[in-house]
Amino acid sequence: MGNLAVTRKMLLALPPAAPEPTDPPPVLPAHPAYQQILDAFAEAVGPMRARDLCERLALAVAP
Repeated sequence: MGNLAVTRKMLLALPPAAPEPTDPPPVLPAHPAYQQILDAFAEAVGPMRARDLCERLALAVAP
């Protein structure tokens, strides 16, 4: 029982944990293509390749 009392005393003597720093949310690009890309991914049923994204955005497909 003595060990528990010492442990409790030690834990209570510790300084409170500092909160994690909160970073401001990232600034999203204002370009309209950004929203089109997000929409294409949101509508996708599964994983998409770069080629699939280009086709959905009516962009030329190049190697």
